[in-house]
Amino acid sequence: MRRIKMDGNKNNTAWLVSFSDVITLLLTFFVLIISMSSMDDKSIKESFSYFDGKPGIFGDLEKGSSRIAYLKKKFNLTDSDVKNMLNIMSREKVTEEQAFKLLKLEKILGKDYKYKVNENDVILDIQSGKFFNRFDYSFSANGESELMKFPKLMNLYNDNCYISSFTNDFPVRTSKVKDNVDLSIKRLGVICKILTRNISPSRINIAGWGNNKLKANLIEIKLKNFIKIYNKEENNG
Repeated sequence: MRRIKMDGNKNNTAWLVSFSDVITLLLTFFVLIISMSSMDDKSIKESFSYFDGKPGIFGDLEKGSSRIAYLKKKFNLTDSDVKNMLNIMSREKVTEEQAFKLLKLEKILGKDYKYKVNENDVILDIQSGKFFNRFDYSFSANGESELMKFPKLMNLYNDNCYISSFTNDFPVRTSKVKDNVDLSIKRLGVICKILTRNISPSRINIAGWGNNKLKANLIEIKLKNFIKIYNKEENNG
């Protein structure tokens, strides 16, 4: 009987390389499926719709994306505005019309203001120093001019404005201010005096919170129904 001598140095595990590649690809595939499952179908379809058409994002109807050109024409936007609007839609998960309203908000207020969207409401948390001197209810250097941006903003779309004043999270007492609640109320009085020059007082709601630690030293401005889309029946009613 002939014996076959086995080579102990022969590599019999080469198949593991291909196997590991297959497992990695499968893992990547399932991770992708799971990550996409958190998005609703409407958001996915809308996202892909912006990149159909011919190559080129910011071209015209013939040379670029038909969807991008559609947005530029519909809202009379520049290339830069379209880019910012798409960023808003992706970040806030809002419709085209809602994103257009938020684009207007960003243009009026500037990049220094940060906001969050809660259903149809837009909420801005603003450091009190943006408007007022420290421990006081007198305007800072540019406080009044900054506050004057809001009448213009409110007259665009929203129904009402809810303003809350939060002071420092430690006791405040000066010759002009009794305590933190007194300071927050006097700041609100100054704000209302400015806003009601251009806005009906019935549209403004205020609350003074004093040294509430939840939002220390902030002015919270909630634009109620700022991005709500009204239909014709509601407008006529």
